[in-house]
Amino acid sequence: SLLEKAKEASEDRRVLGNFEKYILYHNYLKANLESIRGYPTVIFTTGVSVNLTDPLAGIPRKLATDPFADSFALTKRFLEKYHENPKAYENILIIPIAPVIWPYTFYEGRLHHFRKDIVREVSYEITGKDKLGFGALEKGLDTRTSHRANFEFVEEAFDLERRIYQSGRSTSNHVESLDVDEIRTKIGYEVFFNLLLMENAFGNFLELLRLQEVNLFAMQSSYATKIMERISRLRRITINKIGGKEGCMRNISRGISGESEPSAINLFNGFLLTNYINRTQNPINVVSRLKPKGETRTLEPLSCPFYPFFLCPAQFQRKSRNIDDCCSHEYFSSLDQGALSIIREDTRRFHFGIEGIETIIHELMSGRDFDVFDPDYVHKSWVHETQGKQLRLTPKFDVPEEKDMRPSGFGRKGPVARFIGIYKDNFPIQVGKSREAISGVMLHEIMFKQKGPYKHNKILELLGLSETERQAYCERPILYAYDGIKVMGHFDSSFLLDEDIVILDAKRSRKTPYPSFGHRYQLLSYALGIKSCLNLNPSNYYLTLINRPFEEELKENPAELEGLHKPQEFSIIKIPSDSSFIESLNSRIEEQFEEDQRLLQDRAYFFRSLEEELPIMFEDEQQYALFLAEQLKLHGSLNEFLKNIGVGKL
Repeated sequence: SLLEKAKEASEDRRVLGNFEKYILYHNYLKANLESIRGYPTVIFTTGVSVNLTDPLAGIPRKLATDPFADSFALTKRFLEKYHENPKAYENILIIPIAPVIWPYTFYEGRLHHFRKDIVREVSYEITGKDKLGFGALEKGLDTRTSHRANFEFVEEAFDLERRIYQSGRSTSNHVESLDVDEIRTKIGYEVFFNLLLMENAFGNFLELLRLQEVNLFAMQSSYATKIMERISRLRRITINKIGGKEGCMRNISRGISGESEPSAINLFNGFLLTNYINRTQNPINVVSRLKPKGETRTLEPLSCPFYPFFLCPAQFQRKSRNIDDCCSHEYFSSLDQGALSIIREDTRRFHFGIEGIETIIHELMSGRDFDVFDPDYVHKSWVHETQGKQLRLTPKFDVPEEKDMRPSGFGRKGPVARFIGIYKDNFPIQVGKSREAISGVMLHEIMFKQKGPYKHNKILELLGLSETERQAYCERPILYAYDGIKVMGHFDSSFLLDEDIVILDAKRSRKTPYPSFGHRYQLLSYALGIKSCLNLNPSNYYLTLINRPFEEELKENPAELEGLHKPQEFSIIKIPSDSSFIESLNSRIEEQFEEDQRLLQDRAYFFRSLEEELPIMFEDEQQYALFLAEQLKLHGSLNEFLKNIGVGKL
């Protein structure tokens, strides 16, 4: 029983010593609450994270320990964002919701316990009393220690269903002798008391801090959210959930890393950036970037006076402000002005500018360093990776227009959305594009396409390359075939470093340090296709996403900030030619091909898939999907429908 377990624990000197240590620590903390009240921004978060030491494949294990542990992924992700925008993280206090209240803050490039003197005082008092002291009190990106954990707890202690599942797997004779109802009742009491204790502890803590509104960064399903929501109901404290009412995973489907998911971390970072702007009224300092020592950059992009979202290299702008020195005015005038107004509004709201592909390649190859990660998230230097390698643009080649699937389907899209992506242009209906789709198309139009002579082709000469039109190495069709399955798409741009292949792909979405699996599969299929078409023997593939660099929409009158742009950033993943990730891609191709073939034949499978996919589809995809559902009332299968509209294999 619970009482018997508690009695046994009370007789264990090690357990009792830990209790005394933590009680003493919390008494010191209570006596120094003014230190917490001095922070302008306090954020509560989960005390649980995925384990960084787990392999890339599969579902990573969870850790419930102090935030300074090396393998605690969440604080490492925080530190990475802190190094990108250090000013936004100043005077921020983060408090994990855990049995031991362990606040931490950021300064001097590292994560620190907010009052190390308190912890050291406790350690001093318990010295020589058969009690263990505390472990590490700070953490940096360079931290490599195997320190003793300051505390550990069990997440399942606050989750009834997970505790029942855990007990069901137990080999304990006591558990095996109970029936399901008895297990549920006993565990129900245990979880109830644990939640009650945490609710009472943190409720009292918030009242002592005199906080009427708190910020929370956690998934909606997290134990931390449950505890804070109970406190909110009973003590009338308002919760501001970072990411909206659904928590930080509001738009994330099938995320396996919880709060450590890149998209969730971007929401957290965006909240702090907006908070910094509101607190300091100083947006210019937020969007400017400190140059690391030794960084080289010979081109400074300036905002075009005629199209402020387009960034022109200053080196190609004359004092006379000749219109052709900034951009092809005739070309921009020929584009859809409605679409241009959408992309202009996007750049205002999200504080980014658009550079041509020539400027992008120059930024990558002119000495500026960027983070590179391999599939196991090991950090590398872009300058080190590229040093001594010969740069050349990917030669032009032709491929047959035949495909079984598209690389863009490797994302979170299901079989119905993938089918729509391949065949929608052949459907006998017209569906308007969403605002996001229009913005994305216009982004690619400006970055990778050109009509007629274009002055900035000359930027390539600064890198020892000949002046080359974009059509030769941008928006080219590419085919990767595996086991007879043809994966065909169009890569945005590519260049070679010796025989290593660099793929460049622009996304309208926010910049993240770790591109999603779907994006990695997509870009890797492009790289493998180039290898096959050009008969290359690369050692590495560099999958490079060009994302919008600003993480969150700016609420402070974005029109006034037009012309201020955060420097372009890149998400770069290195895939060695012998990486198991290539096998993972090939397995994904086989699985998706089987799903897609089943979809063509099986009406019931189509409607089951549609039910799952429809809520997460874009608006235009939903319209196409509903059209297909109507057509299947008239045809026995999607195969029949394709034959009826005269579509064979594409």
